[in-house]
Amino acid sequence: MALVDLTCLPCCVSGTFSIRSGLLAPVHSFATDDTRGIFLWRFFLLMTGISMILFSQMKQQASVRRT
Repeated sequence: MALVDLTCLPCCVSGTFSIRSGLLAPVHSFATDDTRGIFLWRFFLLMTGISMILFSQMKQQASVRRT
């Protein structure tokens, strides 16, 4: 179930950031500052990468403990 959570949240956040940063044109244009959008994308990718690495390490440790 945690893997579903880890994939669902980044998808929701990436959809929000892609609209807010101006990559996609929303009905209401919120994104007027391109530098803020790039910062948000990088921050999002960093947090997603860190969470995926931590999840895979925890999963490997759990499988080692079972054997």
